[in-house]
Amino acid sequence: MKVKEKGQNIELNKRNETIEDNPKMKTFDDMLVKQLQNDEFKKEYEAIQPEMDVIRARVDARTSQEQ
Repeated sequence: MKVKEKGQNIELNKRNETIEDNPKMKTFDDMLVKQLQNDEFKKEYEAIQPEMDVIRARVDARTSQEQ
């Protein structure tokens, strides 16, 4: 499937395709490690961590109530 975004064609993978099916696919952690090598990205990523901690705590509290 192809999607046009900002003048570029982007080819999307099938939803059921796994990393094992496509060795070019990377995990989120793999991508994050690479992105964190960029100083500007790392600075912004670290700046939002307190907010992300609050979000994670809220999600954890809500999911623990559902169980």
